[in-house]
Amino acid sequence: MMAPIDPCESVASPGTARIYALDYTTGNAVYDFDKTSVAIGKPDRFTVIGGSIPSGVVFGLIRGLGVAKVGIVGSIRGVEAGTSGGLFSIFWRQMF
Repeated sequence: MMAPIDPCESVASPGTARIYALDYTTGNAVYDFDKTSVAIGKPDRFTVIGGSIPSGVVFGLIRGLGVAKVGIVGSIRGVEAGTSGGLFSIFWRQMF
């Protein structure tokens, strides 16, 4: 396999961008992403929003509806959180 000429160009897959909606105390899903089942369960913990490494999440209100937006290659993707509950970002640091 040849190395790319541009050092910022990748020859590998750009990866998968996901957005997660979890209860930080249990890790359980808090949003129905898959819309296929009656109960919220393990498949609802995340949804795929595209490829590449996503930017940080930006939270906002659009016409009174909470939204979370993320930048990925070539577009901005997001989810609507609805009016019940809240949106906020929690970060953690993995210790080795």
